[in-house]
Amino acid sequence: MRTFQLAIAGALTLAAPLGAQTLTGAGATFPNPIYTKWFDAYSKQTGVRINYQSIGSGGGIRQFTEGTVDFGATDGPMTDAQIQTVNGNVLHVPTVLGAWLGAFTYSPVWTTLFFAVGAGAIAFVVYELWKLFARRSPGGLLAPLNAAGVLAGMLVMYATGLLVTA
Repeated sequence: MRTFQLAIAGALTLAAPLGAQTLTGAGATFPNPIYTKWFDAYSKQTGVRINYQSIGSGGGIRQFTEGTVDFGATDGPMTDAQIQTVNGNVLHVPTVLGAWLGAFTYSPVWTTLFFAVGAGAIAFVVYELWKLFARRSPGGLLAPLNAAGVLAGMLVMYATGLLVTA
């Protein structure tokens, strides 16, 4: 699971009251389908257009720190050094959670390989969590609160997957 976070400049919160009709952003490619839907709905409600270019997390950070966009989207938060380049004018806001399993390849061999790696990684995490809960929690993973937390996390991942459709 990758946690996607949005770095928003102070300009984003100040731009709308000052009469700006267009905001520009750049960054992560994974959340682009849901961003497109959100920005379209926001534009219809408010009249403010949001122009987002999905160029990758590194590109979003670079353009944000250079001041060429109002906000940048990235897979993870900016480093302290990156935040210092914009004098600390950054607000990290998680927007989309999701996972990538190589579903965009046209080769059945590569698709199978990526799926196997993803499934193996998930199985490994479940195994490690099982060991962790067994050591630290009476009742292990099957204790009611522990099981509820794991199920809630899985439900959130599933629901996020439903929101992001190609």
